[in-house]
Amino acid sequence: MKCRFFLGAVVLSLMTILVVGCSQGPWETYESPDGDFTILFPGIPEVKTETQQVGADQMVITHYDVGQKYGVFGAKYGVVVVELQAANPEAVQFDDNAALIGAKSGVRKEGGKIISEYDITMAGYDGWEFEVETKTSESTLRMFRKDLTIYTFEVARRKGKDFSEETEKFFDSFQLVWEEEEYDDY
Repeated sequence: MKCRFFLGAVVLSLMTILVVGCSQGPWETYESPDGDFTILFPGIPEVKTETQQVGADQMVITHYDVGQKYGVFGAKYGVVVVELQAANPEAVQFDDNAALIGAKSGVRKEGGKIISEYDITMAGYDGWEFEVETKTSESTLRMFRKDLTIYTFEVARRKGKDFSEETEKFFDSFQLVWEEEEYDDY
């Protein structure tokens, strides 16, 4: 049950935060403040972090968002990183199916309809991709989990607008920096 809540909260968090965000500029590589990942953004993202208590555990949720140019043109780009800081990490049993159900539930609660979904691999980890539609917009969501951290990505756009090239550029640019560093010692 904790896993379903965990991923559902991620999707709700991402879909609501993409309403804001910094305006777009040139594409540039952005490195997270903790140095965990890099990704291309069309401008410098607005970064917000919040902490939620879940029983004895904490969820640290960090949003990285770039809004539409001048608040009107283009797509919105967002990354949400949710880290479960468990009091007893060894005792956490993560159920990916329950998490997927929670993510889908979060999309529906926000008024979205899942048009398609796919299993994907991102940064070497299994994950999911959803195409989501609302009355006025469309989104491509990708998410994957590494240990007790979930990475969620979204490109939201006005209905009928094609940003497939920019969406792939955004998704394909993501790299876990600390993964590369772990292998440098060998």
